[in-house]
Amino acid sequence: MALWVCCVAFWIQGAFILPTLEIHIMPGTPFQSFYRRSLVLTLVDLYKKKTYFAWAILTTCSVCIPSVKLASTLFLILQLFCNPPAEVYMEYRRLISALSMIASYQLVDMYVGVLFIVHFSSDSADAKFLQGFYWYYTYCMLSMLMSAGLDMTFSEAEAMSMHTQDDSPQSPRSSLNSRTSSLQSPTGSRQKGNAIFKIGEYITGFHRQWSGEEAQEQERKVLEFQLASQRAADQVDRTGGFRLPEFVDSLGVLITACSFVYLLGWCYTSPVLEMRTVWKGVSVDRSTHAISEIFCSILLDAGGMYVAGPLFLMNLVFPIVYTAALLAVSVAYLMRSSDHEWKTDAMVIARTCCYCADVLRPWATTDVFCFATLVFVFTVQDGATLTMPLADSNQFYYWLGVGFGLFYLRWCTESRGYGITRWLPAPRCWTVLIFCVCVCCFVFGGWCRLALDLEGQKHFDSPGAPVPGATKHYHFKDLDSVCANARPVVQETLRSALPNSYGMCNSNNSAENPPSPCNGHKDLYTKEDAEDQYIIAKWISGVNSIRFSECNLFKMTPDPFAPYSSNSTYQLTLGGVFDEIKLFLHARQCEDALAFLGCTKMNSADHCCGSDIRFNVTFELGCKEGLGFSDVKLVGMKLDPLWVGANFLDGQLKLKALDIGPKVEDLMQKSFTGWLADARLDWAGKKMKIPDLINDLIKYNSPGHRMSC
Repeated sequence: MALWVCCVAFWIQGAFILPTLEIHIMPGTPFQSFYRRSLVLTLVDLYKKKTYFAWAILTTCSVCIPSVKLASTLFLILQLFCNPPAEVYMEYRRLISALSMIASYQLVDMYVGVLFIVHFSSDSADAKFLQGFYWYYTYCMLSMLMSAGLDMTFSEAEAMSMHTQDDSPQSPRSSLNSRTSSLQSPTGSRQKGNAIFKIGEYITGFHRQWSGEEAQEQERKVLEFQLASQRAADQVDRTGGFRLPEFVDSLGVLITACSFVYLLGWCYTSPVLEMRTVWKGVSVDRSTHAISEIFCSILLDAGGMYVAGPLFLMNLVFPIVYTAALLAVSVAYLMRSSDHEWKTDAMVIARTCCYCADVLRPWATTDVFCFATLVFVFTVQDGATLTMPLADSNQFYYWLGVGFGLFYLRWCTESRGYGITRWLPAPRCWTVLIFCVCVCCFVFGGWCRLALDLEGQKHFDSPGAPVPGATKHYHFKDLDSVCANARPVVQETLRSALPNSYGMCNSNNSAENPPSPCNGHKDLYTKEDAEDQYIIAKWISGVNSIRFSECNLFKMTPDPFAPYSSNSTYQLTLGGVFDEIKLFLHARQCEDALAFLGCTKMNSADHCCGSDIRFNVTFELGCKEGLGFSDVKLVGMKLDPLWVGANFLDGQLKLKALDIGPKVEDLMQKSFTGWLADARLDWAGKKMKIPDLINDLIKYNSPGHRMSC
């Protein structure tokens, strides 16, 4: 009873009161977002988004099943206070069986939370568990332990009920009466029965004074329980006390078990899902994780051994051991000579394997995790997030096969008199197989049908199914198309990361201070001579008004005489305009050509430089197979000619200062070259250069997450 009370408390706290997850997506970028979620808020959010499938599944698994399970468990506990376990089992056999089946499926919501943490732990996102998750996780583990305890309580009762229903000519009631008459002798058997009954009252904690017919009925129950115990003890002496199933779908178990182990090994080291953060159809982050990485690395870092250890056992170790034990039982059943031999012989190994399978069945939950993966695909869909099977891969469908295979092995291999022939799988095996194929066809059927061609560069043709609410994303045919269509992402990132001004940000004269934000603490350029002539460029503004109109990426032709190498060199060209550039010039130049007008004087930002100033910058990128771009080198920078004006005749005449213009253009060329080559962009908590950002965007949008040089 104390364990039941703990389960109720942990469930209410974890499911309804405390937040479970905290997620930071693309911090420090124009696409950043923040989520703090509890189970209740998630269900409300799914309902508002009309994601009814995910809402219905999570509501059923995290609210309905725990409610039914806790209420039913309390009812059975109260019944055990009043009646012997054998009687409770015989009366509520179907309820006990149903509770055993649904117990593990309350883990679906917990596994969906684990997938949130896993897939939001990426290059540009971060997620962590909060208190609510640990409360709900603890409830799940305690609930599983409580179910295991009840199973142990009723397992002996099940054996007793099976032995009392033997096939002897004498009816069970007459047999009971004959045995009862011998047990009711006044020489000690009656006293022994009463003693057992009193001990049972003491153990259950239920004390009551019986009289009349009630006393006789309770006495009969005690004697019936003693008779069943003696028969069970006789059977234990012969068989070791472990049951054997009446029927095993041997061929179905053989095929499904081998397929399950093979597919689980195939999926163990390969990702099955990918989650993208999408902006205007371009993926700005992409998260893929293998099953081994989930349980052996990410989950260990996020939740510690308290979470990672049991889940590793429940999803990788216990399912394999359970499958091996069930496989041994099915082989023994297939090799039997007769049904009578199967029911009566000791068969210690087969019975031991069957006992191991019975113990491990509730704890082998890979099928629940696979089901949670499918629910996760429907849950994490919004205007900026896309979850789908791994592009250009069948791993997700293999993973669904793993889940359906274990589901069959857990619940569909035994049935009373259900076999058609020992050399053909039972109909339940075919039913599960057909349902699995239908789900795979549904998931696969839609994503590969979406197609949109914009200027021949981007396509909605990635494999997978468009679940409700899924945002569109582009599938690019080559690296150059990725670069061309990633321009808006690079532009928005640069405009938000670059300051408005560079140079002397804090001047003694407030009138000379640049627009903020500003970066720097010294003049950009200073030149003075002995004749009181000088040129001082204090700051430049408008740097973050950059707009890209061109992004080209192509592979350079290798030297035919160079040794062969899997590495290659690419050329990246970025072109665009600055909306407006201003340069604060403090200058005095007296040239002979303009002596009749006086000296050129400047002391403001009104003399340079203009609007819609075009630029073109070229990088060379070394590409290493499997690693992407590295060894970035700036090889060229072109800038439009700049207009530099000067005031003459005390400001009454303004002419283009041909003498100072080339010097300013050279200054601007060097400044922009340095800024674009060395600019460190804040990208989701990391500092990276422009080519590094483009490298990530290409990696996120390339087919299959591959970077082929």
